[in-house]
Amino acid sequence: MIAVAVFVTAHFFTQGFYFKPLFFLQLFIICLTFACVAVAVAMIAGGDKDALMFTNLIVFPMTFFCGTFFPVERLPGLLKIGSWFLPLTAATYNLRGLALTGVNNLCWFGQSLGWLGVLYLVAYFLLTLRRED
Repeated sequence: MIAVAVFVTAHFFTQGFYFKPLFFLQLFIICLTFACVAVAVAMIAGGDKDALMFTNLIVFPMTFFCGTFFPVERLPGLLKIGSWFLPLTAATYNLRGLALTGVNNLCWFGQSLGWLGVLYLVAYFLLTLRRED
């Protein structure tokens, strides 16, 4: 509901946003990717403290290093290179490009699909292992 409110507000009060079907497809891929991460963490974590530690050590820093709040190009040295290997970086840049220019970058879109596929397989494998126990 909040996302719908943000989209409606952006559409009516700002100029230059493009909400094409590819934008929503990219957003859906991001949601599915992190749903797979959540399933994988739930299968590994022994409790809510372990899940919280994963969030604090992996997910929270990833939001800063993937270009969500500031450009990856401004990060120092190895951090800049390493941030391009995070699942959220290509998705963030593609989503921003789709929203601001309406142009889709197929390389970033493909990388988002690749991360979704890999993390889906990891979550499925961990879920299967958990069921066997």
